[in-house]
Amino acid sequence: MTATLTISGMTGSYDMTINQTDGSATATINNVPAGTQTFTITFYNSSGLIKLAQASTTGSVVAGQTTTIDVLQSQIDTSFDDDNDGYTNLDEVEAGSDPTDPNSFPQAPNTWITKAYMPTARFVLGIGVINGILYAVGGENINLSAVSVLEAYSPTTNTWTTKASMPTARDALAVGVVNNILYAVGGRNDTGVVSTVEAYDP
Repeated sequence: MTATLTISGMTGSYDMTINQTDGSATATINNVPAGTQTFTITFYNSSGLIKLAQASTTGSVVAGQTTTIDVLQSQIDTSFDDDNDGYTNLDEVEAGSDPTDPNSFPQAPNTWITKAYMPTARFVLGIGVINGILYAVGGENINLSAVSVLEAYSPTTNTWTTKASMPTARDALAVGVVNNILYAVGGRNDTGVVSTVEAYDP
């Protein structure tokens, strides 16, 4: 997260340093006019492009002294919604979704939402997870034929990628992950039950 500060009576904005431990933000600015000023602090995502929150408050500046501005929770506006999907930018960033894409939004607890479909429709397939990527292995297609397809799904981007097919087409197989290696064990295909074990390194 990044933050900028604007001050009434002064042009431009100034970068602030955020303390990740307590959430405080500080800025050192010279030549701020003495007297009561309005301070507006704006918080952005890590890229500095998406506005997450903004707060405005007044404070008294004394020449040559450090000015501390305290912002109350009630003064913080987090209603920014760049894609107008009803979810705030802050909620979307915290949930790992894209606040500029109306089709990407946080998922409410205890609910189901539809994600990107697999490129290859099939059933009795195997599933494994490596480094946050879901791997769909083999299975049986609509023609009741075993397939060797391997497809990978990224929850972060909600996209599928076709990977190298298994050497042996099969369904009803077992899939396991050991040391980030995907193992396809046993199963069946048009020749019958198989004892094949194959390993895939992403």
